[in-house]
Amino acid sequence: LNRFEIYLKNTNAADRLNERNAQLSARFGDTIFSDWSDDEFKEAGFDRFLKCGSCWAFATVATVETSYAINNRELRSLSEQQLLDCDLVDNACNGGHVDTALQYIYDNGLMTEYDYPYVAHRQDTCYLHGATTTIKSAVFVHPDETSIIDWLLHFGPVNVVINATADIKQYKGGVYTPDQWECENKIIGLHALNIMGYGTWNETNEKYWIIKNSWGQSYGIQQGYMYFARGINACGIEDQPMGVIA
Repeated sequence: LNRFEIYLKNTNAADRLNERNAQLSARFGDTIFSDWSDDEFKEAGFDRFLKCGSCWAFATVATVETSYAINNRELRSLSEQQLLDCDLVDNACNGGHVDTALQYIYDNGLMTEYDYPYVAHRQDTCYLHGATTTIKSAVFVHPDETSIIDWLLHFGPVNVVINATADIKQYKGGVYTPDQWECENKIIGLHALNIMGYGTWNETNEKYWIIKNSWGQSYGIQQGYMYFARGINACGIEDQPMGVIA
């Protein structure tokens, strides 16, 4: 298929999603991914611009940055690239795990983004120099809605992983609520995210998690965020929550 045909296919799919969700808040339409096929989206590792499957690193670092800011009253921009180069337990642009990345940070700390900038591939050398930010602990949060909310209220954001569906690339707003069939049959890969808060959509009474994504500020709502169904474990979002104290 050429780009325009792919675009039309995705646009038609978004229209069907809007029809199916007419009584709910979720809306779908043109996004930065509208001219990408599902296969291209999967092969790109969910990175629209740099073709590096580093969502695990971005989600991990975002949680550490926020936890550090909460506990130390200082916002630091930390290095995802250090995880790609130096965390050899994980697989850089071919994917990784939040728990092993946090173990690396606990043992070694993280340099700043300024000192160790992102280049979107694993470099030959792990280049460590200068000051680092460490964490005090990483915790597997009990996998249920109440425990996740409790952690959010007392400690800060939570790392989660979802079975990402093809529909997520067309998300424009509202509460994204994939059903069980979609989560089992439209999967394009695992994707790491951050739960930053929670709420309820007043008009439809849909409960949601406030999700920070790593697809750039033009994706979703509020410069890179989305609302994801809360309390029903949609696509496994409540299966593997992890929290950090920095």
